[in-house]
Formats: sequence, structure tokens, C-alpha cells
Amino acid sequence: VFDGQDTMHIAYRCHVTPDGPIVLRYIRRYRDGRWSAPLDLADAAPGAGGTYRSYYASLAISGDGIIHLAFHLLKWWPEGSYAHFAYMCSRDGGDSWENAKGEKLRLLVTPESPCILRSELTGDEMPGWKNGSTRIGNIALDDRGRPWIVYGKYLWHREGAAIETIDLSEGLDAAFPGKELTIVGSITFDGDGMLYMVSHVRSIGEPGRAPNSSEIILITSKDYGKTFQMSLVSHEKPKNPNVPNWCPNIERPYNGRLLDHVPSFVYQAGDPGWGNPGNKGGVFVNDPALRMKMIFVRLANE
Repeated sequence: VFDGQDTMHIAYRCHVTPDGPIVLRYIRRYRDGRWSAPLDLADAAPGAGGTYRSYYASLAISGDGIIHLAFHLLKWWPEGSYAHFAYMCSRDGGDSWENAKGEKLRLLVTPESPCILRSELTGDEMPGWKNGSTRIGNIALDDRGRPWIVYGKYLWHREGAAIETIDLSEGLDAAFPGKELTIVGSITFDGDGMLYMVSHVRSIGEPGRAPNSSEIILITSKDYGKTFQMSLVSHEKPKNPNVPNWCPNIERPYNGRLLDHVPSFVYQAGDPGWGNPGNKGGVFVNDPALRMKMIFVRLANE
């Protein structure tokens, strides 16, 4: 993201050494082309060497320059797995970081730090593999400058020093019985405070991130989450029962300005293949005839 001085702020996963820890690292690039020194923000598994870690960091910046960061601290096999979901922010351009209560955080943040929103411990299984919500979605700011974060069926937002939780499953059960939200949702706001969220749903109890029942869902709210409107989206009618539609990503700003138009979004349709060795048990279709497509959706002003 870019601040008002055209400084670019970046958060990314980094191997400190080839066989050492994998941390969440922050760096910035100034308008004149200079780079700051890197700052390591988090370690999902302190002392665990090169054990697999994931962060899925997402940044947003407000008009007054506050940097908001959402991420997960995910550790995967071989000695137990877990996922912790975190929020923190910086008021000084990325030099120091604090939690929602305004408490300064000691870096590197770990699963024990006071910025964790939710924890999932799953033994020797990949976190969220059964419920499909292994990864945090993006962070977005509403027209009042408040951060919102999506994770599976949960929608978090900051109210002062508190983080409040909205569970979307109740509304989903009423709109689409037998369906559940899964994996990474994506949210954004326009200048009028309209919330737009895209995610995908699958049949309840069906394992994996993208089974064939996966469909794209658009969720909107005009009143900051008090009520929601939900609709399924597909490029085919009826949807091909042998092809999952999944992994959507919605348009959002890269600076402190909100969108001045209705957002567009993209999603995947088809077979992603078996590139990840962790994808076991018929999680994905694997028919060469079902090539994956990227679908672009432009929403109407209605």
C-alpha cells in the first residue's frame, strides 16, 4: 500500500536463512527510490528452525497514515499444527506496532502475543482442513477509517479499542440452506460505506478447500454489518456440477482513498491440479479436460 507521501509499504514472508526461520517481514520504499532497513514482525513457530510457516499478510492504510495489518500465524506439521489470527497497526510509518488497545507490541510477534483474535489448534492435521478456513482474508477500511478483516465465516471489525466479531453463518443458513463458507474471503468498501465481500461456499461437511460443490457468493451490507444481502454468482447457468468455482478476489484501493465506483472481482473456475502435495483425499477434481479459468465479474450499479 502507499501512504500520502507516496511511500510504499510491504509485508511479506521471508526465509531468514536457507534452513532457518520463516518470518513475516516489513519494508518500505520511499518516493526517491531508497529502501528502509527490513523489520521482522512475526514468527509463527519460534525456535522451530525451518518448519513450514504461513502468514498471508494484508495491509491497508488510512487517510491519516495509520497502517493496519492482518495476518495469520500458521504452523504446519510435523509436530502438531495450529493457526492464530492477528491484527496490529502502526501510527509512526511502520517503525513500531501496537494492538487494538494501543499497547505497544514486542517484536517478533508470536502466538503468545496480545494481538491474537482467534486460535485454532488441530493436532497433526492442517489447521482448518476440515472446515476449509485455513487462511485469513484481506483487511479493508470503511468510510470511517475502521479496519475490517474476513476469515471464513467470521467478519471482524475494530470499534475503538475493541475487536468485534460477526458470524456470517446464520445469515447464510437462511439464504442458502446446506451451504457453508470456506477458505479465503475478500472484502472492500466504497466511499459511501457500502461493504462488498466475495467468498465461496460448499456443501456442509464436504472436505477440502475447493470440492466440486464450491460456488461464489457475493455478500453486501449498507449498514456496517447489521444486515446482509447474499447472492450466488456464476458464469454458467446452471453451474457445471463437476467444476468448482472458488478463490475470489475483489478490487480494493492501494492507498488511503476509498473506491469511487462499484468494485469488480475475479474468481477461479475449474481444476487447479495437484501441485500441492498436501492436497489429498480427492480434495480437487483432476480431469485434464477441466482446465482452470479465471473469471472476471463487473458488478452493476444496482
